[in-house]
Amino acid sequence: MTEKRIFCPACHSENLDNSVYCCQCGSPMRKGIPARIHKSQWLAIIIITLILSVILTSAIQFFNAPRTRQPDAENRSQTARENNTARPLEIDPAGQPDRSRKPSRAGQVVPKAQQETEPDEDLIVGRVSIVSPSGVIVSEFPAPVINGSWLALPSRACIGGDNWFFTVGNEKAIPIEGGLWGRGDAVGLWHLAGEGKFQGPGFSTWNQDMPVRLLSIDTGLLSKPMSLTPSGVQGAFIYISLPGRLDPGVFLQNGMVVGWSFGDILDGAYMWPLGSEANLLYTNYVDDFYNETFAGGREEYFSIALTEGRESSPQGQLQMFAEAFRHSPKLSPEDTPRRLRVENIYPLISKLVNIIMDQSAYHYIATLTGEPLLWEARDPELLMNVVLATRNVYGPVTAVNFMEGPGENIRRSLEGENEKLTRFHLELYLGWIKSLVDSGNISRGWDVYDRARPFFNESPELQLLAVELALAGGDWAVAESLLYQRAYPDQFRETRMMLADRISDLKGQENKIVIKFQPGSRDIPVIATVNDRIEHDFLIDTGASFVTIPYSTVEALGIEDTLSMHQQEVQTAGGTVYANTVTLSSVELHGWIIPDVKALVIDLPNRPGLGLLGLNFLNRFGMDLQADEGIITLEPK
Repeated sequence: MTEKRIFCPACHSENLDNSVYCCQCGSPMRKGIPARIHKSQWLAIIIITLILSVILTSAIQFFNAPRTRQPDAENRSQTARENNTARPLEIDPAGQPDRSRKPSRAGQVVPKAQQETEPDEDLIVGRVSIVSPSGVIVSEFPAPVINGSWLALPSRACIGGDNWFFTVGNEKAIPIEGGLWGRGDAVGLWHLAGEGKFQGPGFSTWNQDMPVRLLSIDTGLLSKPMSLTPSGVQGAFIYISLPGRLDPGVFLQNGMVVGWSFGDILDGAYMWPLGSEANLLYTNYVDDFYNETFAGGREEYFSIALTEGRESSPQGQLQMFAEAFRHSPKLSPEDTPRRLRVENIYPLISKLVNIIMDQSAYHYIATLTGEPLLWEARDPELLMNVVLATRNVYGPVTAVNFMEGPGENIRRSLEGENEKLTRFHLELYLGWIKSLVDSGNISRGWDVYDRARPFFNESPELQLLAVELALAGGDWAVAESLLYQRAYPDQFRETRMMLADRISDLKGQENKIVIKFQPGSRDIPVIATVNDRIEHDFLIDTGASFVTIPYSTVEALGIEDTLSMHQQEVQTAGGTVYANTVTLSSVELHGWIIPDVKALVIDLPNRPGLGLLGLNFLNRFGMDLQADEGIITLEPK
């Protein structure tokens, strides 16, 4: 049977009746059928598809591959991120370290066919967390895991914790149990608890004759080949001193890790010399590292004060810091974490002291006089607060003694602070003398003034205070001599003029008795000498007609036999009483002696041993009473 033929509408060539496309030109034989793609077009489509597939696969690997994990910017820029905020770690239940276990062999032999710059397997980078005994994360930093379970860690970044953990992504944290480390080693090779946890490159002996390339854990990029020259041995590693900073990462040879760099944490490179087949035995565990580097040292006590002290009162936290200074440091300054360096501790102590001073809890500050903290801080503000607290607790004598003894040794060790402390020293004396003037202890005031003069003989303030001392003692001549011994700066002009007026007043009161008392008070107490034998307490009473003395004074004077047989009627606040009379041979007041003074023998109610100076004594004087000002002036007639 002959097959039916049809013709192509494009090229008119003959085709079978059931043809969809022309066998000659490839055009559709019927309407509604899409045009056929030519062979050259298929080739272009295939090439484009392959290119897109490669790009997509690379992108997926770039975002998912562990070796391209980039630590955060803070970890890249700091030695180790140190914070006091505890973040919960989800711990892999690997159990406690088995101290009798020997770790597995340290690596695999890499076939020569793989001698390329890339590592054999993706590099896994995780986060190391250093946790204190109180459970606080004190440091965190990135680190790559090698051969499944090994981490090369810079020692200074691990200080302060007795539990270390390694975490990759959101996986559970794996304890780090022990490794190769000795006291003084800058780097240790540490092992995760359990057997190999991760796929990744192994490590091998560094071949000094071959170049290496650094794979950065910051960027995931390989450096150009570089040749390294040993500088010395450091612990289990060969140390390479380098002129510039390298990114943290691993050095590669033949696809294997042969060394490490640690960026800002630690300078130089640390290359591995022990081979890939070495049987690696632990030389220390993590708690051994803690005990060797931290436990019992000043830094540990600082850490306790910073963490546990936060839950205490300011007084309690200050005592914790003081306790820390009683212990010697265990770490060198460069290995000490920033938060535990004394220059960062001092501001915290100063803040605590200011808080406690504001609370007037002076006793807690005064105890610092015997603490190493005060001597090592050599802080003028701290020294002044301690001396002020000592004055408030133990008095000015103790404060000045400390300032001129141990405090003077501290002052001499300071540079540029002598003027401030010298002024503080002077103010201690000025405040001390003023308090003595106010209390009327003039004799003691002169003693303190004489003590201050060798230190501050040129001080105008001390000189003016001496004038006040003389005036308080009623000696206007000494006051005048002191006042005009020297010239005074303009800021003391008002004080000088006030003292000059007081001197003029006293000079005008010469040959007068000037008695001061509490302004507005009805009692004017004085001390007078009776019969040139007994100093006796009296009240000046302008409402009493006669001088009175108690019976005890009559007995003390031995004049009972002179008591008058005649009793005199006396009106008192309690009514009419009858009193015996005596004649006193003399009554002396402020140097003025009045002879033959009649006195009534009366025990004043509720005032035993007290007498009155009545009008029969006061009328011997011209009297000027200024009750509101608290001054009574008696001028002998």
